Amino acid sequence: MQKLLQILNNKWTFYIWSSLVVLTDQITKLMVIKFVPLYESIPADGIIRITHLTNTGSAFGFFQGMNSILAIVGIIGVFFILYFHINYSGNHFFMMIGLSFIFGGAIGNLMDRIYRGAVVDFIDVKLWNDVHFPSFNVADSSLSVGGFILVLYWIYDRYLYVDQTNSTRTDKPNE
Repeated sequence: MQKLLQILNNKWTFYIWSSLVVLTDQITKLMVIKFVPLYESIPADGIIRITHLTNTGSAFGFFQGMNSILAIVGIIGVFFILYFHINYSGNHFFMMIGLSFIFGGAIGNLMDRIYRGAVVDFIDVKLWNDVHFPSFNVADSSLSVGGFILVLYWIYDRYLYVDQTNSTRTDKPNE
């Protein structure tokens, strides 16, 4: 397992995963734009539907109509993620993967904000009766998955990792 992680943890892995996220996000959005009319759903009813929506706000519909400000915040966020990746992910494979998912998701939604004036959302999940989870897209999912990976990595690194050379926890000073 250690050898596999060393092979996968090279400088290009971050950019490959990020690019795959952006490509998947943009291709799925283009398919929705082309084949599903705005505000229409496929299927018309069901628990999970493809519903063509646009969002000029942020997650869960907050800050509606603030697309330009959110684009600027997104650009700053992208540079922050790159800085963090370059300076801190180093040999930490799972940190790099989490950051690549976040970076790809941020780029995907930023492309929508800049080129379309709004983010295209299309995954519509019905929770019960007429209550729906806020619609989202591949980029949003990638941001969430990347954040989850980073949290798991942080928990593992901070509380569970044991240095194999001297069998001591790395977060505790030697006593």
